[in-house]
Amino acid sequence: MFIKLRDQDYFHTKYKYRGFVLVTTFGKDPNKTEPFSYSIDFDNPQLEKARSEGIKWYKETIQGLEREGKYFLPFASPDEFELGKHAAYSVTLSLVETNGQDEYEYDLLGTDEDTMNETIDMEFSLLNNYF
Repeated sequence: MFIKLRDQDYFHTKYKYRGFVLVTTFGKDPNKTEPFSYSIDFDNPQLEKARSEGIKWYKETIQGLEREGKYFLPFASPDEFELGKHAAYSVTLSLVETNGQDEYEYDLLGTDEDTMNETIDMEFSLLNNYF
């Protein structure tokens, strides 16, 4: 897929997946006031493989945080969370579209259902046209 940005300037649109993790105590733990975060890209010429790698990473990351996660304070579910007593985490997986100048992220996992459904619809169309 090509996008024309200016006369005779063409950039190839590329897609990949990006995982993002955020762990925080919201500044209520005196031992750890800064959040910890990182992102990882799954960039494979075969987009379906990048998607599989991203989903595998997403599941393993959540399982690891829930099973062994420690961040100075214990993790708690949103229903049991107490500010200053627990740490919280967020894990997301997004479809990333880039055209050489700009990047756009569309949340696939780890966000509200409406947003995920919009991305799944876009992804379905993209994957059907991609192969």
